Amino acid sequence: SGSREASGAAPPLLVKPPDRGVERLVAGRGLAETFLQSVQAPLQHAFAFAIPNGAALTALAAHAPLVELGAGTGYWASQLRARGAACDCFDLHPPDEHGSNAFHAFKCWTRVDQGEGAEVATRFATHSLLLVWPYSLAMDGEDGRVPWDAEALAAYTQAGGHTVAHVGELKAGGPVH
Repeated sequence: SGSREASGAAPPLLVKPPDRGVERLVAGRGLAETFLQSVQAPLQHAFAFAIPNGAALTALAAHAPLVELGAGTGYWASQLRARGAACDCFDLHPPDEHGSNAFHAFKCWTRVDQGEGAEVATRFATHSLLLVWPYSLAMDGEDGRVPWDAEALAAYTQAGGHTVAHVGELKAGGPVH
């Protein structure tokens, strides 16, 4: 494939490397970005940035009532409510009936109320707090403010909240607020 690149031809998206007889496909250059733009991002904007499975929903439902902050389209809350779990969900800018929101281009799966994280977290301190992929680098401000999810968590614990479910990645070595 080195000669293909030298000739200006695009490298293949999927390649089958020699691996002592083990059959597998490896993503070539370009596939990850193509997948992100064509598959992953549209699914995230239609559903959620993390997709629940049965085990996760069962575990969360056991801690109902829940309050989800940064709920986006309300997909997680809709799935929890379908299981009979009480789940109030809020977003600072919930998508409207036309789906306009900075992170979600589709309408809500269930009712998502408008609310600011720390204020809602304080009001719902008797609920379990659900944060599904809450923090985004796209939300970093230049004003030096603490990220909204950290503010909400601090307000929740100060108000007496004690059960938190975080769905997403925690980056090692990242800032802790």
